[in-house]
Amino acid sequence: MKRGGWPRPPVILALVLGGILEGSFQISMRVHQGIGWLERPIVLLLLLVIVITLVFAARGIARQRLKGGPKAGEASERNPALSLPFSLILLAVFVWAGFSSLEWPPPVRQFPLLITVPGAILALVVTVRDLLELLAANEAVGAWRVTWKQAAEDAWLAEALPFFGYLAGILVLTLLVGQKIAMPVFIGVYLLRWGHYRRRFAAAYALAGWAVLVFFYDQVMGMLFHTSYLGFWLQGVLPSGFPEWLII
Repeated sequence: MKRGGWPRPPVILALVLGGILEGSFQISMRVHQGIGWLERPIVLLLLLVIVITLVFAARGIARQRLKGGPKAGEASERNPALSLPFSLILLAVFVWAGFSSLEWPPPVRQFPLLITVPGAILALVVTVRDLLELLAANEAVGAWRVTWKQAAEDAWLAEALPFFGYLAGILVLTLLVGQKIAMPVFIGVYLLRWGHYRRRFAAAYALAGWAVLVFFYDQVMGMLFHTSYLGFWLQGVLPSGFPEWLII
């Protein structure tokens, strides 16, 4: 997202606040029998703050473009070859989610449609923009091979793909042996592969991570861990009285 020009903070906010927003929206709609909650003073104040924030943000962007200086901050790097696949996927997700929500009862589909309709429109605008910019970039260099090679270099794909491979591997390992084993393994491998630490140091950190998972998050916090295939198998094999919570 960073190399393609997509800001990451909105994604984090959406993941954290999305469920909370939808729940609060449903409660407000039912309590006020519609959109009467929009007339509440606190809501009007928040809307005013949002409008003022958007105005000042637009003014800042306009001044920056008039000055012609280099962009700075999150999503300042624009690469249409990297952004286009992302915008296409985002457009497909919004459209699919919008059509799927049409099958739900009216009170349930209000919030999804409120998000998916403008989201699909904005994603379409970005997709068209990325496509036009990519065609212009390819016309400047004269060959698609050169265009995609440059995009791969800008995205650091040679460095990024192994890391995503490790992430995929840790997900598979989690399904097989569980989080209490997979997460310490990932900590150790990460420190060895990317941190270039010594084996003893990486092993010590992995062991410390395992201890935190088992004794704090499991025994103190009571966190629920994903059931693994190893857990199903060990439950019938481990001897009676063995503290199975140490590994599953």
